[in-house]
Parts: sequence; C-alpha cells; structure tokens
Amino acid sequence: MVEFSLQLLSLLLIIAGFFFFILESYVKFDRAFLFLGGALVLFGCIPAIDIWIIPLCANSSDALFWIRMQHVLTVALLPLMLWYLRNFLKSDTRYLQIIVNVFVIFFSLVLFSDATLRIDGAAIQRGPLYHFLFLPCFALTGCFIIFLIITRLKGSTGNERRILFYHLIGFTLLCSFGGIDLVVKSLGEPVNRVFHSFFILGVSAFGLMIFLIFTERLIMLMNDRQKAYEQLRTALGDMEAASTLRQIGESTAIINHEIKNYLVRIFGSAELLQITENLTGEGKQEIDAIKKTVGDLQHFSLDILQLSRARIIKEKELLTLIPLLRQCVIDHFPDHKEHIKISCADESQTIHGEWEKLQHVFVNLFGNSFEAEADHIDVTVSSTGTVLLISISDNGIGCPADQIQEIFKAFYTTKKGKQGTGLGMSISRAVIESHGGRISAYTLNELGGERHGLQIAITLPLYNGSEKQEQKHLNGVLLLREGIQDIASLLQVFNNIGTYPSIIHRNEELDRKKESEIKTVIAAENLVKRLKGNHYLRAAKIVPIISKNGITYARNGEFDASLDVFCEKFIINHLFAAG
Repeated sequence: MVEFSLQLLSLLLIIAGFFFFILESYVKFDRAFLFLGGALVLFGCIPAIDIWIIPLCANSSDALFWIRMQHVLTVALLPLMLWYLRNFLKSDTRYLQIIVNVFVIFFSLVLFSDATLRIDGAAIQRGPLYHFLFLPCFALTGCFIIFLIITRLKGSTGNERRILFYHLIGFTLLCSFGGIDLVVKSLGEPVNRVFHSFFILGVSAFGLMIFLIFTERLIMLMNDRQKAYEQLRTALGDMEAASTLRQIGESTAIINHEIKNYLVRIFGSAELLQITENLTGEGKQEIDAIKKTVGDLQHFSLDILQLSRARIIKEKELLTLIPLLRQCVIDHFPDHKEHIKISCADESQTIHGEWEKLQHVFVNLFGNSFEAEADHIDVTVSSTGTVLLISISDNGIGCPADQIQEIFKAFYTTKKGKQGTGLGMSISRAVIESHGGRISAYTLNELGGERHGLQIAITLPLYNGSEKQEQKHLNGVLLLREGIQDIASLLQVFNNIGTYPSIIHRNEELDRKKESEIKTVIAAENLVKRLKGNHYLRAAKIVPIISKNGITYARNGEFDASLDVFCEKFIINHLFAAG
C-alpha cells in the first residue's frame, strides 16, 4: 500500500508539472509557472528512479548510471527553483544565476566521475568529491534560497506574505529531508524499507505547499484580472456613453429647432393670456410657472446643443490663457472680482484653441464654485514645459469622496430642484479633451481640519509648433510600487501633465541605484519608516502616499506633515523640480 502511494505521488507530481506547463502556455498567467512546472516534473522523476527503475536494474553498473542520473536531476532543480524565485520575487540575481548554472554543468560532469560515485565490489560508494564538494555546495545553495525567502518575508504583507510563508515551509522541509537522505546515504547507512529515500517525504511536503501556493497565486491573479475587467467595463461604459451622446449630437440641431418652435408657441400663449384675460392671483402664478418652465426647457435645450458641439472646434488660434481668464471674470463675474485670485509665473506661454469654448469652460467652473457657496477661488497657472496646468481651487461645500468620479458624467447634478441640468461638467470635459487636454476633479473635504471645497485640474498642451507632445521623464523621482493600492490612478496623474517617474517594484531594488540617482522616492506610508533606515536614501526626499476612501493623498516629505491631494499641482510644486 505504501509502495503504491509513493508511486501514485510521483506520477501525480509529474502530471502536475505538465499541467503547469500547459496552463501557462494557454492562459499566460505568470511566467514563474513554467519554471515551477519544470521543477515539479523533476520532483516526480527523482523518486520515480528509486521506486521504478533501480529495483529493476540487472547489475551494479546499471544501478550506478541511474543513481548518477538521479543526482543530475537533483542538481538541475537548483537553477529551475532559482529562476522561479527570480520571477516571483522580482529579484535581480542574474550573477548568482550564472554561478548556479556553471555549478550545475560542472557537477553534471563530475557526478559521472569515479571520484564522486563508484562501484566498490557489489556496493555503490561515495567518493571524496561527493563528501567535500558536492554536499557542501548543494547545502549552501539550499540555505541561500531559504535566506532569500526569509529576507523578502520580513517586508511583505497580505496574500504575498502567505505565499512566501508557504514557500519557506516547503523549501525548509525539502532541504531538511533531502539533507537527511544525503547524510544517511553518505554514511553508508541502510535506508528505511518503507521509504526508498527520505527525499520523497520532502517532495511530498513541497508538493502540498506548491498546491497552496498555486491556489493563493491563482486567487491573486484572478483578483487582478477582475480589477482589469472592471476597468475595461468602465471604459466600455464611457465609450457607450460617448456613442450615445454622439448619436444625440447628430440629431440635436433638428430636435432643438423643433423644441424651440413649440416653446415659443407656449411662451407666446402664456404672455397672451396674461394680457387679454382677467386672471385671478392664482391664475397669474400658474402662468408665471409656465413661463419659468419654458425658460428652464430652453436652457436645457441649449445645454444639449452645446454638449453635442463641444468637441467641434471651428477654428483654433494661438491664445495666452491669462488674458482669457481675466476677461472671463470681467465679463461674467464683475461682482466677484475680489473673490477670484489668478496667479501665473509666466504669462507669455501660448496654447492652440478656441477662445469662446474655453471661456465657456471657465464660466461654468467659476459659476459652480459660487453656487457651492465658495467665497474664494484660487486659480494657479503653471507649466512643465510641454503642458500648461490650470488649477482651480475653492472653499465651497465641496463634493463627497464617493461622488467625485461621477461629476463629469452627463446629467449628473447635485443641484436637484435648482435648475441644474447636469451637463455643465460634461460639456467642460468635452471641450478640454477636444483641445487635446485632460480635466480632473479632487475633493478637499477629506483632508481634515477646516479644509473643504473642490479642486479642478485642467491640462492643455503648450503650443510649440508641433501637434506631437513628448512625455518628460522625471529623473531622480522613483515610484515604489510595493504597497500602493491604486497604482493606475496615480500614474494617470503623472500622464496628465506629460511626465512619468522611474518605477521600482520592491524596496530591495533601491540598493542597485546609485545614491546620486535618487532624489525623491514616492512610497506607501507604511513603508516610510523602513525606507528611512536605508543608507542610500540619506539625501533623498521621501513622499508618503495614503489611499483613503478611494482617493490618493500625499505628505510633502515629512511623516507628520499635513495631507494634500496627490494631483497634478502637487507633482509640479513638490516633485517636478526634483526631476
């Protein structure tokens, strides 16, 4: 029964190894599964030689050959497991990999030497190279792999920590039983009759850990794919919404013309009734309500028409934005001039666009701020050299964090019953995107203290005689991906202003950077204390990142500094100079 169980286990390990190969070939989950599959096949073949082949050998020479082959397969496990760990841990162990490969080739040849394994009478004996070279090198490599896992385990969290823990248990048991087996055989002691080798116990334990590891990693990968699917579904929804609006736009002019005709007749009839009929007070109120409703419908009809035409730019011209903003305040907000502060370091920078449509955007944004009870609007215009950033902040009632992603959707409004159509921000977004720019919104209500309001970031390409805008690499600015929840949104903020940082996946990768190459490190706040202990970062600025209610916040270099929204303005003010 025990013999059958061992045979079945070996066969299952070989089948599982090929399963990993086939799975990765078709599904493309993770390259590490290829190396893992190869290791499992070897794990199955090594005890299979003990179980099936050696007992059938007719003489000692045949048995010696297969024992040597068994040792070659055992040695071949080392590069496969190291390749697997390199992919999983994303560690740069290229030089060690080369050393191990040379080690495998060397011992594959040495194992066929009589100085390593030989026949002495009817028994197979281990030579001096086996005891003093093969065993120590093999043991040291196994210990190093365990050390590599323990080192990474210290700084890991969540699912990654559990997976590493399974790796540690599996490798420890595998190396322990393999070590016992090698020591027993090297001493010439008889092996327990129940097991052909102790190594089979290590293989069994590691096989169980592999199953747990695969389950955990499969769950992680499925979760990642589910997130990607949700993002694609959201993008599809946006495309469908854009398609719907495009279809509306194609017939808006005709519909709008017909609506206006009916509204004119209704309004004219209401005016006529007021003049010719002797109405009661209640009747006059009803007529006034009709006229007000007609006005609201005309306003809504105009918004629909503007939305359908927002992406159509009649004629672009060179514009300097500061005069446009100031004229907008003079023409539309003369009573609020003292409440709107406009600042810009360089007023000569130009963009390519349509004055009327851009002015409509700022009229809408300023109007929204005042409707949100703001008594101060701060407009800051800055530049990255290729992109112009217009940051508009107010101290109004702001927007809840769970609704901030909705404000650019058509017909979404927080002004129920206050003549809000929910198209103003949609029109603004369409206009900005038609100019090759981006518009984003951030709530200030979650910052704590007395801070509240809304911050709008608009980016427009600067005119440089070319339509093509190249992104700028922020030299010296490193983004540590480990521990950051919404990395896609964070990178989108960089992309909005045409920049990108250097991305590193693990804390250990910082050790391969020169100290002069690291000026600023953006990292999850829970890693900051560990980073400050790194001697490579003595002169570097560390920017902690915190995710809260679906919004990304940052602190400007100090662990106890106040929170700020991680937005385009934050990058230009605090990170751009570093790059």
